[in-house]
Amino acid sequence: MRVANGQVAAASILAMQTFDFDRQKYSIDNLKEGASCRILFAYGSKDFLIDEKDSEEVANYIGRNHHIIDSKKNEDSAIFELRRSFKEGHLTGTANFANEGHYLQKTHPKFIVEAIDSMFENK
Repeated sequence: MRVANGQVAAASILAMQTFDFDRQKYSIDNLKEGASCRILFAYGSKDFLIDEKDSEEVANYIGRNHHIIDSKKNEDSAIFELRRSFKEGHLTGTANFANEGHYLQKTHPKFIVEAIDSMFENK
């Protein structure tokens, strides 16, 4: 974990405990086994709380339809492809924002909204 000081590290421990990947696999398996549950996993490569390799491991475990986003053009393309994929009946999608950190909902709200919208419009 990369943090500025001990106070930040202490505040992060609870969040890290809930991210324990071995325990999360069980939850992911349950979601994947659901006949109609769709999964979107988006993460930033430069997240200061969660190491990129941990996020990549989760993305790989979730499965296909992975997008690496490092530009506005890639973001628009990923939204289009996720929308198409969910429309075709696929249930999972992952996105790695290569130049972003922890707060994707602030830095890429359009992507989050469009991707979630596509999950519901094609049910």
